[in-house]
Amino acid sequence: MYGYPWLLGSLLLLPYDFIPEDFDDCAGQLLEIEKNKLFKLLGTQFGGNGTTNFALPDLRAQEPIKDVKYCIATIGASPS
Repeated sequence: MYGYPWLLGSLLLLPYDFIPEDFDDCAGQLLEIEKNKLFKLLGTQFGGNGTTNFALPDLRAQEPIKDVKYCIATIGASPS
């Protein structure tokens, strides 16, 4: 297989105490635009200034049970 098996921006609900490689937790943190292609999909919908940074969604309040968290693919295949 070549490329990534997941799409950029895919959400996973994971019961792990770690974040998988190429993913980040959905906790509303700011990321730099120049280092991340995810900005093209999310823009400033969840925050950030739109020139140097943008925010990931904060889904901590939506987690169904304790110690299960949402993660978003920050690296992956670009959706068509």
